[in-house]
Amino acid sequence: MADYYRYGYCLKSRKFIKRITKLVLKNKNMSQLVIHSGTCITPFEVIKNGSILIEDGIIKQIGQGKKDFSTETSPHVDASGMFVIPGMIDIHVNGGKGANILDGTQQALKTMSEFHLRHGTTSMLPTIISSSISKMITAIKLVETAVNHPQSYKARILGSHLEGPYISKEQKGAHNPAHIRTATAEDYHPLLDYLETVRLITAAPEISGVLEFARSLEENDIIFSIGHSNAKYPQIVNAVGTGFSLVTHLYSVMSSITRQNLTRIPGVVESGLLLDELSVEIIGDNMHLPGSLIELIVKTKGIDKVILVTDAMRGAGMPDGSYYIGDKDDKNSIIVENGVAKTSDRQLLAGSTATMDVCLNTLISEAGLSLKDTVKTATLNPAKLLGIENQYGIIACGKKADIVLLDQNYQVQTVIVNGKIEYTKTNKGE
Repeated sequence: MADYYRYGYCLKSRKFIKRITKLVLKNKNMSQLVIHSGTCITPFEVIKNGSILIEDGIIKQIGQGKKDFSTETSPHVDASGMFVIPGMIDIHVNGGKGANILDGTQQALKTMSEFHLRHGTTSMLPTIISSSISKMITAIKLVETAVNHPQSYKARILGSHLEGPYISKEQKGAHNPAHIRTATAEDYHPLLDYLETVRLITAAPEISGVLEFARSLEENDIIFSIGHSNAKYPQIVNAVGTGFSLVTHLYSVMSSITRQNLTRIPGVVESGLLLDELSVEIIGDNMHLPGSLIELIVKTKGIDKVILVTDAMRGAGMPDGSYYIGDKDDKNSIIVENGVAKTSDRQLLAGSTATMDVCLNTLISEAGLSLKDTVKTATLNPAKLLGIENQYGIIACGKKADIVLLDQNYQVQTVIVNGKIEYTKTNKGE
């Protein structure tokens, strides 16, 4: 129970809750919403028949039973038979519904935001993959506008994630090799004026200049992640000493054990599992990782160090066909077949078409995780990585009222952002 008090959890007596409810109702300008009768996953504990009182976008009270907050003036959401979880936070999402941030338009970002919200994502880091510096800056500026004007977007834009361009060509995956570079000061200098809202950078620490680049940004509160990397254990230890704290999509396009003479040397995979300083992303699309590897990751790292992501590209929510990964360049052409995104030669996965609700289902059905643990990987864990757990990623008093209602099959039914219902599933096949 200690964690509840640390994060502001407050389950009050019915008498106290009724008294407080009467007092706050005197303020008729207060915007209220009551969610009742659901199974609340905080995610520290499961509260059956839980009730949540929301005022002006903030969780004010948490109790049990419909009568705790029953008022005639407040709108109610009946969550009977549903799971009530914190809004999910996706720190690695490239696109969706045909749009990508590198399209260079606010409409593309709005399309991504609205699409992923309908699948339970209430906050996100649009991911900008390797491209020309000028196009990456354009995308960064679009995200900055979204951060400064949140009312125009369905899912909250927290900032951007730069995945590249300072990565390994040997581990490029679907990234266009023409845009992969070494991190010279001359190359990254133009970026430095636009990093105010960049929250996460994926880079390969063995690439020339990357550690110097990371050191130059020590005061910018930017998280550095090891990804698309051929680094060996000693290089990864140096990277951790420089401030790297995450591994991007563990097991995908990264080094594993190699041999030098008769000695085996760990790569990024093993180092990510071994080093306590590193959290790890996992893509829950049921393609990048089988359930057995997800089980291994959770068993090795512990649930608090695992962060669920989609790595969704523009083909998410779209039919099979030809698409672009990143900007619309023929060299970035990929295909989606049977819902799986692949490079044109069909040799590599190229992001995913998954959404956070799909990823949630994968961890439960394929890896055998509990709903409570799975919810933590999609909510509190990314919030803690970003340093925003004082507001997001948890159902507790004083936190932002970002809440998702799931049915018994973990399908999204209702999404609430800042205490406002932004999406409710209809019976029209959504």
